[in-house]
Amino acid sequence: MTENAELVRAQLDRIVASKTFRQAKRLCALLEFAVEETLQGRANLITAPTVALEIFSNGRDIDERSEGLVRVQARQLRMKLSSYYEGEGRNDPLRISMPQGGYAASFQKPNSIQVDKPTSDIVDCIEIGIAPFTYHGDDPHELELIATIQGYVATSLSRFANVRVIRLDQAELFSATSSAPRVPELILTGHFVREKAGAILTVDLVSKKTQGIVWSFRSRQERSHSSCDEWRRKSASQIAVNIGSQSGVVATHLLDIWAQENAAVDPVTILSMELARYRVRPTTEEHLRLREAFEKIIQNGSAKPIAWSALAYLYVEEHRFFLNPKTDNTSALKRAMTTVQVAIGREPSLAEHWAVLSMVYFELRELERAESAARKALERNPDNTDAMIVLSHYLWNSGETKEGLALTETALSLQENPPSWYNFARVHDLILNGDYEAANHENAKIEMHNWFWCLVLDATIQGHLGREPAFRAAWSKLEETAQWFIELLKSDRPGWVFPEGFVENILAGIEKGKQLSNKPSATITDVREHRAKARLK
Repeated sequence: MTENAELVRAQLDRIVASKTFRQAKRLCALLEFAVEETLQGRANLITAPTVALEIFSNGRDIDERSEGLVRVQARQLRMKLSSYYEGEGRNDPLRISMPQGGYAASFQKPNSIQVDKPTSDIVDCIEIGIAPFTYHGDDPHELELIATIQGYVATSLSRFANVRVIRLDQAELFSATSSAPRVPELILTGHFVREKAGAILTVDLVSKKTQGIVWSFRSRQERSHSSCDEWRRKSASQIAVNIGSQSGVVATHLLDIWAQENAAVDPVTILSMELARYRVRPTTEEHLRLREAFEKIIQNGSAKPIAWSALAYLYVEEHRFFLNPKTDNTSALKRAMTTVQVAIGREPSLAEHWAVLSMVYFELRELERAESAARKALERNPDNTDAMIVLSHYLWNSGETKEGLALTETALSLQENPPSWYNFARVHDLILNGDYEAANHENAKIEMHNWFWCLVLDATIQGHLGREPAFRAAWSKLEETAQWFIELLKSDRPGWVFPEGFVENILAGIEKGKQLSNKPSATITDVREHRAKARLK
């Protein structure tokens, strides 16, 4: 947070608490939204549809009336601010206003304070240029609908860390001056077609350098299936998640372009892109490399807040999958907690930080805190799929299996190339319900084949399916990499919290596999007896 931003927020608090604004809750909400979006560098994205959606919709579809309400409220806010500064705010050190012609906030003081803006030529984030979406027609209603979709996309994208959205005029695209700093490498173009039964939206993410399509999206809206506004929101979320969460395609393209051009790129930005690529196809070696790289940057004292939560995420994975034989799991989780708390302290508005905190709490088995942190992440960015997955695991593990699985399916529906660990909830649910063939199919999608929990699930599934060679392969790897597993199962309450019957199905699958191998199953029998005795105590 910059010093100037702190001054702005302090002034905002004075205004909201003043007598002038004390009874004007709607105007305060509008002012707070305008100020925060402007401080976050999204002033050019604040449109009437965006304000209507964020402040005045109350979950209902927005239309011309709700956008008209925005204009009326903005006019009243300007008058109210003028009245405030003529009276009780006349000696305030900072003036906040909303200039005519838009809904962004403006800040002035005698020293002409302005919100800090990047001045360096170094690339410090992913810049996405959004070109006007095209529509071959002149229906005013359709033109307004397209503008609303574009506004939703811009707003949704801007909520992701390391993403900066830039509005482009059509004339700027691929022009002779397209190398100008304001035209980014990635440009989002869209085309809208109205059909009798609904509408089709096609979106392409285009490379300025190659003029090739990096990623494409197509969505059809059927009038009979959902409201128009519901479709617009869902489409915007899908577009934002697949670009803003830095899918493997986006990360790979940008890293290649930066390398070809020998571009001056902020090291944290490069590592963040490499982390995004790693999350899609993780390996132990890449985990170690990234963890050491983020640690070095932070030790040098020049890290952005997102670097701290990225490192915390890697510590969580180190704990979850036992990736560092040089240290114990408890210390990895302690480091994760300390690191993510620094990230939140430096920039509490980023959903990514809270999503990682929810993972830490989940691994600590503080499930209520994990739920709370995940919900805070979703408040800051409703499209944060990491938070959705953690919340879905909390619900599923707490016995609300249908609700948890539904949230998993929502996260998977938004992201075309999600981290493969998102599939754990599906596998768990299929094991709980005894559908081991389907569980085997889903477990194969998790591209962490030699990692601890995948081996546990694989051994369980292969044992239930009676596939002795596959069981033996999984179980032998498990015994080599996690000798502590037997001791964990011997405890009355294993480190995980699962719905009733899940751990029993795990034990039964492993026991069946042992029996298939014609090996004594005394180990599993001993576990069952130990658990039974512990419960009697």
